Amino acid sequence: MALIVTPSSALSFLAACALLTVCSVTDLRQRVVPNRIVALGAISGIILVSATGHLMSEVELHIVAILMVSPVLYLLWRIGTIGGGDLKMITVITIVSPGIELTSWSPAMAEVIMGTLLQILLMLTMAELYSRWYLRTHGGPERKGRTPLVPFLFAAYLATQLLAFL
Repeated sequence: MALIVTPSSALSFLAACALLTVCSVTDLRQRVVPNRIVALGAISGIILVSATGHLMSEVELHIVAILMVSPVLYLLWRIGTIGGGDLKMITVITIVSPGIELTSWSPAMAEVIMGTLLQILLMLTMAELYSRWYLRTHGGPERKGRTPLVPFLFAAYLATQLLAFL
């Protein structure tokens, strides 16, 4: 595994970071990720990955990512671990920036597991640790409701992208 930065991978990475930044701020302030922001991010992201050629050059990676992540997300949503906005955000990030952008692993399944499924696991772990800390220090759950997951998704996304530097 070596650091590989192409214009299309760099743009996919930056697009994912921009979308995650906007949605993290919204999730922290309102505890909801509005559908219009997710839809705008999805449309912009798909146009970007199509225009840069990332979608066609990494078609196997995109397909494997969606096929592997979709059942996991559905299960997490059904049992109430993640909300609908979180499900949509992870799906959009999986489409815009599947796997680890700044390197290439073979087979694509290994990259999806390390880049996308590990990202979901890290997000949930960080959110659980935060919730436990909040309960201990404040004596109860957050006033505003559920723990916002998108900021933890952003942190997990950045952490998994750092795997390219190992």
